[in-house]
Amino acid sequence: MNFKSFLFISMIGGLCIHCKSPAEPARNNPTVAMSQPLIIYKTTENFNQNTPISLSQDGTVVQGYPSPSDLKNSDGLRLPIELKNGYLLDKRGIGPDVAFIRLTYSEYSQLKQAPEPDQLLKMIIEKQPIKEMWRCNRKANDELNIKYANELIETRQLDKMCERLK
Repeated sequence: MNFKSFLFISMIGGLCIHCKSPAEPARNNPTVAMSQPLIIYKTTENFNQNTPISLSQDGTVVQGYPSPSDLKNSDGLRLPIELKNGYLLDKRGIGPDVAFIRLTYSEYSQLKQAPEPDQLLKMIIEKQPIKEMWRCNRKANDELNIKYANELIETRQLDKMCERLK
């Protein structure tokens, strides 16, 4: 066997050793969950109870919306956490193109299925609700994330330690 053949077989064998299916889905994997960034944001009004959906940049197409079960976790509803100075810590996965609909988390989570995108567009109460949005590094647990987020806000370090999304 020549050196090139040996090298090729070794590389393929090495790749195969590392190819295996994950033991659990990413959404249940704490390592993956910890790697997701913190989203700290401030809204134009209090939409804390309203269900968020994602829109296209021009606001005419629904790009994403939750399943009713997505709004719940073992602790109850996945409402944003109130931080200092009117900021919120996202627990749902919103982005800069978020809009809020008239249905609250509680109402939406009780639906048997999600409304169709055209129905969701008609339910929008605010298409441009975000004053500021920041992506920051995540800490080890929720308690540390809240403490860290509040420290960034109090010390006016969001612009130094986080990426501004909006």
